[in-house]
Amino acid sequence: MAFVEQEEQEEQDDEAGESAPDPLRPRRYSESIMQWIESHYSEDFGLERLADDLHLSKSYVSRLFRRETGSSISDYLNVRRVKQACRLLQTTKLSVERIGAEVGLPNAPYFIHLFKRIVGVTPLRYRNHT
Repeated sequence: MAFVEQEEQEEQDDEAGESAPDPLRPRRYSESIMQWIESHYSEDFGLERLADDLHLSKSYVSRLFRRETGSSISDYLNVRRVKQACRLLQTTKLSVERIGAEVGLPNAPYFIHLFKRIVGVTPLRYRNHT
């Protein structure tokens, strides 16, 4: 859940104009990985594709991301997908199954399980109580 809170804070900072990138600070690899995930989270994920796109090895990408963020790429990706699912549950009438597919989790039972593990309630209960 820390990623969700971190992303929400970054969005608030962006809206307030407080997070302009520092042109003198070198970009960390984890930021490049997060940007890649932001562009591709709804697609079928493959570590090999991510590593190829960043011109790094799979093991190095994973190790680097964990060292820089304290979490795994798969955990970050899952939280990003669930965060988008929350938005869709609040703003659309799409079925839970369709929302799962839209965020890159086409296996409905797994999507529901993952959503409940991260958010604490099922997608349907989340929709009905927000």
